[in-house]
Amino acid sequence: MKLKWLIPLCLLAVLIAGVIPNQGSKNSDLKSKLEVLAKNFHGDVGIYVRNLKTGETIEINADTLFPTASMIKVPILLKIFDKLDKGELNYKSELAYYADSIKYPYDGQVLWSFRDGQKLALDAIVSLMITYSDNHASLWLQKLATGEAINEWLDAHGYSKTRVNSRTEGRRPNWEVYGWGQTTPREMA
Repeated sequence: MKLKWLIPLCLLAVLIAGVIPNQGSKNSDLKSKLEVLAKNFHGDVGIYVRNLKTGETIEINADTLFPTASMIKVPILLKIFDKLDKGELNYKSELAYYADSIKYPYDGQVLWSFRDGQKLALDAIVSLMITYSDNHASLWLQKLATGEAINEWLDAHGYSKTRVNSRTEGRRPNWEVYGWGQTTPREMA
């Protein structure tokens, strides 16, 4: 599967969702166009579009599991916010960075250039994860929240298929298939 096209295609579907008219025939036209795009794509495609005003939906493999790639950062963020809301974390807390605690060998990320022991506020780490898609920041936040706790939060909030697989107890078989995380178009929308 060509993941580099999956995310833009999903984003296109989300953008189109905002312009779905109330008329059923136009909804059918849009669905037909999306089906053609999906059919002509060389790989697996999943689309879930919902018009928030009318409730109309377009679904193509909406409940099929896909690798999340960087979209797994959304559930990580949700659990961090849950911990902030419960007072378990403080958004302005200064945390010390240690590369060996992250164990992510790839460079090119902002945090990769930090020295061991260098401090950074939690809000800055969150910003790096979301704004720059920094995987070091994401793994740091996942470690603070734990993959198990993120998955428990997801399950408690009705997300039965979205899961963090990497560095999460009992998820290795899923990690081997889907990588860092897994979700469906419906659950991610």
